[in-house]
Amino acid sequence: MNFFVEIWSEYRPYGIKIAVDFLVAGSIYVALFLFQVLRSWLPMSGWRGQFIDNIHAAGGIVAVSVFSLLLVIDIVIIYRRRK
Repeated sequence: MNFFVEIWSEYRPYGIKIAVDFLVAGSIYVALFLFQVLRSWLPMSGWRGQFIDNIHAAGGIVAVSVFSLLLVIDIVIIYRRRK
């Protein structure tokens, strides 16, 4: 049983940071999804519709990038604290 407790105590800080980072990136993605729902209720055509589609696509990339960046920063901070 001590083996599992030791594994959990080593993993716990990383797991908490990953969960928080996922919630931040997930909230960005949910906001983009709600924007897409709003856009489906109020369709736009022409260059404005194209612009909104491009912003929405870029937002998905930003959400994944934010998650990745926060994850790397948090892991580096945790690793430095342990040393």
